[in-house]
Amino acid sequence: MKIKSMLFKYMFLISIALTQYSCSQEEIITPPDNQENIVPVVKINTKRGNTKGVMMQAFYWDVPMGGNWWGTIQGKVSSWANVGITALWMPPASKGESGPYSVGYDPFDYFDFGDFNQKGTLETRYGSKAELQSCINAAHNAGLKVYADIVMNHNGGGSAQNNPNTGGSTNTYFQPASGIFPRGYNDFHPSTYANADAKVFASYPDLCHKNPWVSGGLWSNTNSVAQYYKNVLGFDGWRFDWVDGFSPSYVKNFVDAAPGFAVTEYWGPSNGTSVNELQACINSSGQSSFDFPCMFGMKNAFTNNNLALLSTTEMLCKSNPLKAVTFVTNHDINDIPDNKKLQAYAFIMAHEGTPCLFYTDYETLLDKTKMNNLIWINKNLADGKTTVIYADNDEYIAQMDGDPGLLIYINNSGSTQTRTVTTKWNNTSLHDFANNTASNSSSNSSGVVTISAPANNYTIWSSDGTVTPPTGTTTKTIVLRMLKDVSNGNSLFFSGDNAALTNWGNGIQGGWNAGSYWTVTITVPSTTASINWKVRKGSTGGSGTIWESGSNHVINNPVDGTTYTDTFNGGF
Repeated sequence: MKIKSMLFKYMFLISIALTQYSCSQEEIITPPDNQENIVPVVKINTKRGNTKGVMMQAFYWDVPMGGNWWGTIQGKVSSWANVGITALWMPPASKGESGPYSVGYDPFDYFDFGDFNQKGTLETRYGSKAELQSCINAAHNAGLKVYADIVMNHNGGGSAQNNPNTGGSTNTYFQPASGIFPRGYNDFHPSTYANADAKVFASYPDLCHKNPWVSGGLWSNTNSVAQYYKNVLGFDGWRFDWVDGFSPSYVKNFVDAAPGFAVTEYWGPSNGTSVNELQACINSSGQSSFDFPCMFGMKNAFTNNNLALLSTTEMLCKSNPLKAVTFVTNHDINDIPDNKKLQAYAFIMAHEGTPCLFYTDYETLLDKTKMNNLIWINKNLADGKTTVIYADNDEYIAQMDGDPGLLIYINNSGSTQTRTVTTKWNNTSLHDFANNTASNSSSNSSGVVTISAPANNYTIWSSDGTVTPPTGTTTKTIVLRMLKDVSNGNSLFFSGDNAALTNWGNGIQGGWNAGSYWTVTITVPSTTASINWKVRKGSTGGSGTIWESGSNHVINNPVDGTTYTDTFNGGF
């Protein structure tokens, strides 16, 4: 996380757990003749292996307040799974210092998920514990893994106390309402166990992991954060926030105590540009790391109009792909221009590493049909070793040589570009599975083929007929809306005949708007012909218990992006 000017404005990121990989040096093959500003053709000696899977960062910095976010995510897990997303990176789930405003990176009570009235709120910004668990269960039922965001560098919201280690007063007295893992001055630096560790984040009290009480509360005790989050809440893995602040070896201790995929946010002294520094973190933690060098390399390539940098920049996905989690944007960084983001996503989806999508890029900013197409390409085509075939200021062409493999052509210029290259396919008809050009292209007996890419766009080629891509939009998102006044402490829960509406279960808690309108946003497969639904009344933060009477509300042929308002039938 980076320190931002806005209070608490630092958030998170995550992926799929894989084994460590070592690779040999890059092999220079041959540079093209008689070309200017062209980098040598480079074979990246990496193997994708069993790294297939796409992560979704299931939040952004300013998600709406009011405790409805877990329900929002629950309404999307089925459609996300249907398009090929395999894991969710959730925001920090416990109560923070700033209460209803907190995005979770200022942890006060690690075991209050919306159950205790403290810090000015009962629920967290995201909802209640029951809603969190319902969301996790729905994700598991859809076949998704769920990763918790763990903030164990610092805490926020402690009361002032006399601190003999500093000779003054510090805000290090933590008495959480959950009663679990209280902390005091000696649990933070300077402590009698250690005077300091790697770094301090802003002015927050800095946890001392060498103190057995701290390590016990975080991972080694039976009722530790690690054990509770995994065994009670059901999280499958971890994203570790700002590992720059402490030894990455403590990440290893945490994961050893509660195994699962884990990824670290580690910037390093070079502020995210050094692969060697990331590798040192990986060596110590044993876990994956976000590929900041890849993201910065893409930023420099697209903003400086020099796609050769995609070939020459050192990236973790090139040197250690099985430990690389690649990304374009996250809650902290939005450096790649919006009009270049699809090209950037095409790059990470057609190269090694585990790609992570950003919620707002996928849900609101970019063409979802194209994003779903890239997810499909990553799952069905991206495999093998990458060879950069050609790269200059405007063009980048690379091939993955696996089964079936692919050929990606990124064009950063203002006009269509065409290039003749040698591929692994002999006498084969190649198809652009990105659907950005209509014509197939055939290779000769030596694998030579002429391909093209439209202006400021990309094409991704593979053997035609080996697999069948989806066509059109694969999901549609709608809003259900109902006018109904309920008493204080109660909410409306929307239930219906699909997974997004809990399959006639307890329902998803709606969001309340002025005028007693309740709404819920759901995403369903594009093939959905009808939706049957009703509402239930229940305690806010709980689940629906009292059914609406009368017939089901029915939506025939629901239209993407539409709000459907219906009249309450009665019953409570």
